Amino acid sequence: MKKKIIISALLTLILSLSGFFFLYMRDSMDSATVIRKLQGLRVSAEFFKSSIKRAPNDFNEIIMAGNLEEIPKLKLKWRFASKKVLLRDDFKIKNTGSWVYVNNRKSSFFGTVFIDSLSKDEKGRYWSDF
Repeated sequence: MKKKIIISALLTLILSLSGFFFLYMRDSMDSATVIRKLQGLRVSAEFFKSSIKRAPNDFNEIIMAGNLEEIPKLKLKWRFASKKVLLRDDFKIKNTGSWVYVNNRKSSFFGTVFIDSLSKDEKGRYWSDF
């Protein structure tokens, strides 16, 4: 009898957790919020560039210089939330669901901040197009 109760309690727990996980993964920030945060990252990079007279090599330089307090959270549908800016040599989409900064000075995209995602927002626009 105790074994059946334990098994049913474990099954209930597993089903509840999987339901919460599904709801979390299905949840997303609306596009206006994501675009506003992306613009904030871009503006902070421009402030850094205008005050230091060069674009940053790493996005953490912007935080260290006081142009940005912290990296904003990015939560896209079917992705875990991310609070980091990945560094790339070029504008290459790898579908991580994170912010990306192009830090290769030889790239024509040097200094670009973009959203690394092949998915679309609620209006059908690719996140990487912003």
